[in-house]
This record gives sequence, structure tokens and C-alpha cells, in this order.
Amino acid sequence: MEQSERRAAGIYIASELPSIPVNSGARQHIEIGLRELGRQFSMTLFPSDSTDHSESRAVQADSSQSVLQRLQRRAKRLSHMLPGWLSGTAKDFVTVLKGIAETGRYVRAIRRHGAMFVYERSAYGHFAGLLAARLMRIPHFYEINGLHAEERRNANHSLVLGAIGQLQKWAYRSSNASFCIGGMHVELGIRGESIHTTQNGIEHKLLEDFAQREPRPSLPLKLIFLGHIMQHHRLDILFDAVQQLGPDAQLEITIAGRENPNVSLAIPTNVPVHFTGPFRHEDLPSILSRHDVGIIPFALDFYSNIKTFAYAAAKLTVVLPRTRNFAQIFDSDSALFFENEDPDDLARVLEQIQDAPEVLGKCGQNAYETVARDHTWEQIFARKVQVIMPLINQRDTNRTNHQSNLKRAVSVN
Repeated sequence: MEQSERRAAGIYIASELPSIPVNSGARQHIEIGLRELGRQFSMTLFPSDSTDHSESRAVQADSSQSVLQRLQRRAKRLSHMLPGWLSGTAKDFVTVLKGIAETGRYVRAIRRHGAMFVYERSAYGHFAGLLAARLMRIPHFYEINGLHAEERRNANHSLVLGAIGQLQKWAYRSSNASFCIGGMHVELGIRGESIHTTQNGIEHKLLEDFAQREPRPSLPLKLIFLGHIMQHHRLDILFDAVQQLGPDAQLEITIAGRENPNVSLAIPTNVPVHFTGPFRHEDLPSILSRHDVGIIPFALDFYSNIKTFAYAAAKLTVVLPRTRNFAQIFDSDSALFFENEDPDDLARVLEQIQDAPEVLGKCGQNAYETVARDHTWEQIFARKVQVIMPLINQRDTNRTNHQSNLKRAVSVN
């Protein structure tokens, strides 16, 4: 028997997959997780992009599913007719019902693939993966990297928002292990032996691409932000800070993403600002190599932006807001910090680096060594496997002992 055939089978549940854009960071993150877990386990993504029609027919044939789906449709129609809090409550009602309705579907998927554990990307109001794992008596693991009630509060007024938030926390504590990216559990207020802090990371190949690079920043400094124009990226903080530098600013800014006409930004007039538009992932090394500084204009305390690790892998000087998570990853020798949401303090940092660009090379090299030491995807998932494997083995041992006891009982009788 081949070694790959002897590996434990696992199912990777990403309930929001159908609505995640193909080229998005979230989709990339799921693909990386499948690949890295696949080094040790035989992994199946569910739902897949090619879910077979027989499964759909099986779901529709389930009488309990049919009732729940009718309720979902009615609640959804109702949500369009109701204002404010009532509309938000109806939407949340639909979300939770949809998750409950999918539990049977997930149980069938676990059986079909012979999965010995569930690895689930968390999703707002969705608990079917955990419920299915419990029904099948197999270990369950959460990757907490999705939308939570606390974040949804600003966009969705709902009478049951608090209750869903409590259910999410219960689910994370009930899982065999929850991997909280950026230490998100601190903000969520959940603790326990099953709660683990993890981070986003970087491809080892990107480190190899820049292993021989010797940063030599010179004026004007080339500053880059990786990402599309989104309200939550708070590029207004960066542009405000740059504008404060006045006409003598020695910077050029690249926004490696597409513009967004729905986000109003006062683009600085004192420095050149370029937009690359969408780009292919394989173009990333070429884009990064033309820059000196990588910027994160804003972050919440648990942010663990993949772009941050990409900047460091390219030996750029990383300029970051001083948040709990970033301060645990980098120190003052490997990153330059400014006070979060403070364009005046960011302007101070930018003025310092343009006045002394020669010091940036050392900072970029230190950042590179930091991520190379602890933050490749291989290292991150190897640490997760160290948590997952004993729980799978324990379940196998318990099942084997149970079967042996049954055989002995039958023999005695």
C-alpha cells in the first residue's frame, strides 16, 4: 500500500467558498491550507467548486432539509420587507437556519470521504461543521479567520447579534482545537487549553526569490501598499501623512491593486501615486523588488495581514501601526512602528526614513530573518499538525480499544 493511502483522511470545510472570489486572498488562504495539510493528511475540500448533482438531489430529498429551506426562503423574503433591526434579525435568522440545514449534508460528506477529522474555516453564524463532527464522533478543528459578530455589528443591526456572538464563542471553545489567527481569541474573550494563537505566513519560494537581495534604498523612496482600495484599509491615514510632508517629500507611492470609485480618497498631490490594477500572483516578486518600504496604514489588534509577511520576505522596510499582534511578531529592529490611526505619527516615521534612507537596509534584512525563522506556511501548518495528529491518534486508539472490548465480550458470551 502506498504511503499516501495510509494517511488519515480529513475534510476541509469552507462554507463560504461559493461566494469567495477566485483570485481573492481568502481563496488563496484556503488553497494554502489544503496544500499544507495535504502534506500529512489526505484532504478533501467541501463544498467543492464541482459539488456533484447527486449530492444536491440528496439534500433536496431530505424532508427536514426541505422544511428548513422553505423557512429560509420565507425569512429571506420577509427581510426585504422589514426595516432596520427587524430586517437584520431576519437575515441572521436565515444565516443560522442555513447552517443547521447543511449539517446532514456535511455528515454525508464525512462518510463519503471517510474523513477522520474536520478542519473548518469559521464563518458567521455557521456551526454545521462542528455539529457534523460531533454526530460522527470525530475531532473538529477551527481556523478562526472569518467574520464575527463584533465586526458585523457595524453593518448589520440585528436583535440576535449578541446571541450569535455567544454561540460562536461556545463553538470555538467546544472544538477540539481552535487556531486563532493573530490571537483573535483575546479580542473575543475566549480562553482555554484548546485555544491556540497562529499567524498568516509566506511562501518559502518568495523567501528564496529575495535571499540574495541587498537592500540599498535611495531617494526618492519607493513605498508600496499591496491591496485594492477598500474602506477598511484606511489609505486615508497614509495619504494624510504624506500630504503633511509638504512639497519636499521624497517618496513615490504604489497601490498594488485596483481603484474603487465608491471610496473617496484625497490622493496626495505632493508625490507621485501609481495604481497597478489587478496583478497575477506570479508577478508579486517583480513588483516588490522595485520598492523600498511596505506600508500597513491601519490594523486592528489581531490583524495578521499576509501582505506584511510579503513585505518582510522581500526585505522591504515594514512600516506598521503599533498593535498587539504586530508588536509580538516584529521588534524595533525589524519594523518601524507608528501609533495606530494617527497620521501625524505616521508622518513622523516617513520623515525619519526619507532623512536617513541608509538605515532601512538593516531593518529590511532583520524583517526577512524574522519571517524566515517562524512564518513560512510550512512552519505554521507543521505546528498545527503537532496539535491535530495526537487527537486523531487518540480517537483511533479509543476506537480500537472499544472494538477489542466488544470482541472479547462476544467471545465470553
